[in-house]
Amino acid sequence: MENLATTLGRVFSEAIAPMGPPNEEQLVLINQNRPLGREPYTANEIVSVPIIASNNLVNWSNGRWNRDALIKMAETYPGQPFAVDHPMYTVKDTVGFIYDAQLIESNAAPVDILEAAGELANNMAVVQSEGFIQMVCYAAISAGHPILDSIDMGRVNNASTGCITDGTSLCPLDGTEFGSMSRYRCAEGHYHPFYAWWYDVDDDSLIAPYAIKTGVISSVELSLVLMGNLPAASIPRGA
Repeated sequence: MENLATTLGRVFSEAIAPMGPPNEEQLVLINQNRPLGREPYTANEIVSVPIIASNNLVNWSNGRWNRDALIKMAETYPGQPFAVDHPMYTVKDTVGFIYDAQLIESNAAPVDILEAAGELANNMAVVQSEGFIQMVCYAAISAGHPILDSIDMGRVNNASTGCITDGTSLCPLDGTEFGSMSRYRCAEGHYHPFYAWWYDVDDDSLIAPYAIKTGVISSVELSLVLMGNLPAASIPRGA
């Protein structure tokens, strides 16, 4: 059985620019991020790495991004650091920078991806309602950087986003905001799944199946991690 990264690479390879030296269009975008006054990067100095950074499916912690959130993330990722393990208070684990981001939309998603977080029924409903939306980021990394060997050999592969949001979460059952009745229930009285767990609510009819996360203000960084909150966030492989 193939892993999710291989499934992503096989199914979406035509929509994703492969890892390798940047082409002319990519190099133009990369050079927009060079320090003022420095000589332009050349294609043999840089390796471009595609990362499927996020999507609109339900993750391990009963949340998912909506279309508006993913659009804002894609708009604000270029220029942000590409790192290892979310080094929020240090730059020593930054390995490159994001120079481009795109959204890939399709009307279906592979079953392996839909069921990866144990959310097959909810994810099928999401895709049926709004399609499968993936955000692909492209990182520029110095051609001699040792992280490239780790990527090539699969020692690092999964990814996780770091964003600033205004904290807005919506109920998927009625579309109203959690916090409109209180800080943990929506206008129709459904509990946010986290607070249902926190307050030990045992009536399933009162609990939203997940929370729709939105209100992204800005992307901050994208990290390589051992295991991300979103199963299909990874470097696509195998195509």
